[in-house]
Amino acid sequence: MKAPSKKQIKLADKIAYILDLDFPRGDFDFTSYVYWKFINENMEHYKHMCEELRIHDINNFDDDIWWGYDLGLWEF
Repeated sequence: MKAPSKKQIKLADKIAYILDLDFPRGDFDFTSYVYWKFINENMEHYKHMCEELRIHDINNFDDDIWWGYDLGLWEF
């Protein structure tokens, strides 16, 4: 069995983190096919979540800037 590439490992880790998924990392699962299958099964959802997080982060950034002003903590 062929081991996964460094690129596959890094991408699978990102996908598992963003989607909050458990990805098996035992010796039996450490093949390029298992990683390929995991990546392909979750890639669309991962892309969608990344897009949502970017939009959400932008909105949160604006909120973070103005919350202090709303509470009278900052003066302009």
